[in-house]
Amino acid sequence: MNSTPFDPRAIHIRESGTGVSFVLLMAAIAYSIQELALIRLQGKDSQLAKAVGQDFKGKISCLHRHVKYLNKIIEADYGSSNA
Repeated sequence: MNSTPFDPRAIHIRESGTGVSFVLLMAAIAYSIQELALIRLQGKDSQLAKAVGQDFKGKISCLHRHVKYLNKIIEADYGSSNA
């Protein structure tokens, strides 16, 4: 097991699915940032802001997805090496 909490060499696409999880996590984060930027640019009365609205369930779902992808990355890199 690696003694450092973060190893930049661990970020690469592998057949185990870690790389896919990393790509999906980055895409989900980018989508969230883009959505917020567009709402700020167009204003709170724009069609996008109205469509997104107070979508609490959607925001929780997005947060859950981020945590799930991050957990898969950590588990694949550090969890299976103790076996």
